[in-house]
Parts: sequence; C-alpha cells; structure tokens
Amino acid sequence: MMKRRVGSSEETVLVRAVRDWPSWLFHHLPFDYAVRVVDCFVVEGHKMLLRVALAIIYIWSKKSKRHHVDMTSKSVEERADALATEFAETASNCPVSIQT
Repeated sequence: MMKRRVGSSEETVLVRAVRDWPSWLFHHLPFDYAVRVVDCFVVEGHKMLLRVALAIIYIWSKKSKRHHVDMTSKSVEERADALATEFAETASNCPVSIQT
C-alpha cells in the first residue's frame, strides 16, 4: 500500500517516509499515549517501540483505504514526505483507546 501511495518501490524512497518513526511516538502521540508507550518500553524493551510504530502504520493503512488522496501531480519525494505527514497525523489523532 505504501509503494502504491508513493509511486515507487525503491527502498530509499520508502525509508524517507518512515525514517521519523521515533517522532511519531514521542512528539505526535498525545501525552497519555506516550506515557503508556514509555511504560511498556520499560517493561518489554525496544521491540515495543517498533510494535507501536508498526501499529501506527497499520491504523494509517486502514484509514487510507477509506480516503483516497490524488497525488499524481507530485514527485516521488513529495509523495514520500506527504506520506510521512499522514503517519504523523495518524499518531496525533490516534483512534485507539489507551485503557486496557
């Protein structure tokens, strides 16, 4: 899905879209979510951070199937940057409850 959205299967372009994943967790997630992520990190280790980043991408993919954005007029780099922005917005507006 990311390859289709960016319009390229080159790994360097896809990495450009996801390289800021730590900022999704510690800058864009609401404070309550970030506290929960850090709590889980302390208990489970670094793999928990990757799981949360993958969960954000998964939530984005479910959301983006419903909303099609036309990016045909943009370059591959602009599409990758737009995708990174969409990931950050997904983290900011996380629709998942932190209550367990």
